[in-house]
Amino acid sequence: MLLTKTERGLINLLLTKNDFLTANQLAEMLEVSSKTIYRKIKNINRATGKKEIIISEKGRGFKLNYKAYIQAKLETTGDIFGYTPSERREKILLQVLFKSPKYLNIANLYEGYYVGYNSIKNDFALLSQSIDKYQLILEKRQKEIRVVGTEENIRIAINEVINNIDLSSYDDLKTEYSDLNKADVQFIVRQMEIIERKLMISIPYPYDINIFSHLYILINRFRQGEVEDFDEIDESYPVTNEKLHNIAIEAMEAIEHYLKMDLPKRETFNFLQYLISSRFNHDIELVPSKILPIVEEMTDFYIDQVAAKIEMPINKKQLKIELLSHMKPMVNRMNHQINIKNNLLSDIKLEYGKLFQIIKETARDVAETFQLNTISDDEVGYITIYFAKHIEQSPLVKRIIIMCSSGIGTSELLKVKVQKAFPDVEIVDVLSSTRFNNTLQDYQNIDFILTTVHAEHEKEIPSLLVSAMFTEKDKMMVKKLIETL
Repeated sequence: MLLTKTERGLINLLLTKNDFLTANQLAEMLEVSSKTIYRKIKNINRATGKKEIIISEKGRGFKLNYKAYIQAKLETTGDIFGYTPSERREKILLQVLFKSPKYLNIANLYEGYYVGYNSIKNDFALLSQSIDKYQLILEKRQKEIRVVGTEENIRIAINEVINNIDLSSYDDLKTEYSDLNKADVQFIVRQMEIIERKLMISIPYPYDINIFSHLYILINRFRQGEVEDFDEIDESYPVTNEKLHNIAIEAMEAIEHYLKMDLPKRETFNFLQYLISSRFNHDIELVPSKILPIVEEMTDFYIDQVAAKIEMPINKKQLKIELLSHMKPMVNRMNHQINIKNNLLSDIKLEYGKLFQIIKETARDVAETFQLNTISDDEVGYITIYFAKHIEQSPLVKRIIIMCSSGIGTSELLKVKVQKAFPDVEIVDVLSSTRFNNTLQDYQNIDFILTTVHAEHEKEIPSLLVSAMFTEKDKMMVKKLIETL
C-alpha cells in the first residue's frame, strides 16, 4: 500500500517539528479537515507496521516517533513512503542510462509512481537538461525514450547519479541501498576484499565507494545495455605500477567469468586508473614519476597562495608532505574524469566557510595555471581539511613585550605572573622604559605591550597599563584584550 500525497505530506510536516501538534494545527497547515487528519494518521500507522510512527498524547496532539519511522522505512516492503519528484527522476534516469542506447517503454518506466502526463512531460524536460552537461541526449519516439552518447559520458553520468545517494559509508552502500542487485553487490564486495588482501590494506572512504560504483556500473552496463567500444587504447599502454596492473587484470577476468562474456582491454586500463586514483593507507607509489614535478609545483602553489590569504602560521613543510599524498591521486582523477564524493562537504562549508572559499578561489587559479580541469567542490573540501588541521594545530600564540620603569625586580615579577596566568603568551622581552624607546623598532610581530608606566611609541601596537602586582582585575583586562586581537 502506497501512502497518499496527503499522508506523505503529514509525515514530512511532522519531520520538521520537534514538538506535538494538535489535529487542528495539522489540518490548518495541510489545508484539510481535522477529521481527515485523524483518518490519515490511522492509515499511516496501519501501513507502517507493528509500532506506531505517529504517537499521540491527550491534550498535546500528535508527534512523529522518529526512531519508529526510520525502522519502518527499513522494514516495510515496497516504497510506501513514495518518492519526491527529484528521487523519481533519479531512478528513471538510472534505468535509461544503464540500458542505453535501448529504447524503454514510458508506461513501464513510470509504473508504480502514480503520476500524470504533465509530471512525466516535466520530468523529461528536466532530465534532458540535467544530462546535457555530459553531452548526452534524451530521445523520445512515440511511447518510448532512450539516452544516447559516448560510453565514457554515460558512465560518468551514472556515477554522479549514484554518488548523489546520501550514504555516509561504504557499509551503507553494501547493505542499505535496496535498488542494487544483491548478487552483484556480494560479488563486488568479494572482489574488493581480494584487492585489500593482495595489497594488505584497507581501502578508505570515499575511494571504497568509488571503486565499488565503478565495478557495479561496469557489470550492469554490459548486462543491461548495448556497450559500444570506447576509443580503444594500445594494448601496450605504459604500466607505472605492475602490482596494481596485475590486480586490475585479475579483477576484469573475474568479471568476465561472472558475466560469461569477454570485456575489451580498455576496461582493464579504466579500472587501473581507479586504483591509481585512490589514496591507500600505505606508501604504494601510484602515480607516474613524470608528473610528480607538476604535482609538487601545484602543491607549493596551493600552500603559498592560501597561507598568504589566511595570514596565519602554518607548518608548510609538514603540510606539503600530507597534501602531496592527496594531490598525486587527485591529478590522476582529474586526468581521467574520476569524481569522488565528499560526504562532509556541507559540514566543511559550515565549519570552515571562509577557508573553503579561499581554497576554492585558489583552486581556480591552480586549474588555470597548470591547465587542469575544474577542481570540484568535493576535492576542494578534502583539501580544506588538510589546511584546517594545520590551522587548528597552530597555537594562537600572542607575542608581547613587558615594560616597567626599570627593567629589573618588579618587571621580572610581572613576567612570572603573566606567564603563569597566560601560558600561551610568548613574552618576547622585558624592557626598561629607556630601552623600550630605543629598541622597540627591532622587534617584529608584537601583538601588544604590557606596561606599568605610561608609554608613548610610534608603532601602532596596542598597550595595556597594569599594576606591577598583576592583580585579578589586570588579568581580566589582559584576557579581554587578547579576545579582541
